[in-house]
Amino acid sequence: MKYTYIILLAFLYVFSSCDDMNSLHDIYLEDGERIYLGKVDSAYVFPGKNRVKLRYWPSDPRATKMVVYWAGRSDSLLVDINPEEVGESSDVIIENLEEYDHFFEIITMNNQLKNKSIPYTLSGKVFGDVFAQTLSQRTIREVVLDTTSGIWSIDWLGKVERGIGTDILYTDKTGMEIKQFASMDESITVLQDSISELKYRTLFLPAADALDTFYTEYVAYPIP
Repeated sequence: MKYTYIILLAFLYVFSSCDDMNSLHDIYLEDGERIYLGKVDSAYVFPGKNRVKLRYWPSDPRATKMVVYWAGRSDSLLVDINPEEVGESSDVIIENLEEYDHFFEIITMNNQLKNKSIPYTLSGKVFGDVFAQTLSQRTIREVVLDTTSGIWSIDWLGKVERGIGTDILYTDKTGMEIKQFASMDESITVLQDSISELKYRTLFLPAADALDTFYTEYVAYPIP
């Protein structure tokens, strides 16, 4: 009798376990089989002024749509993907971004916005007015006249961080305004004519791969 009772308990346990497994299987069938698409192979963010350029490489020809999330998924952008461009890079510009380090999520999917991929995550920096307020004008040591040729030259006092050069505006002897660019590597810039008025501004690139150039305001320099 004791052995019969043990066998009965074992039978009930096995039957109950099978019933639980069937219940889980039934729930899976109700939800349907889940198909995942391949996420983008890689992506890169180019920083800009209140915007970024997102470069991505699709990996799955079944993916025809892509959603880019940022700001904790409170904002997003839907992008079309050309299945024939799998393995090739494509670019998309995301505008009107606040100035800080953003965290982006990329999810690919089909035309019905289903069969999604797992997220591809990356970060990117956005520059704006706060960065612009930190920029300093490049300093002119002196403006020198060559009395023989009558040509002026600018002697620069060193370089400025992240500066790429200066735009120079001056009025020549005929009264025409001329614009000339001087790279940050120039320690002396020779102007093309005699001048009566001179002003300049400094150009900055916040990062080597940045989309946008920042400028200081033009400042006048008195001619001796």
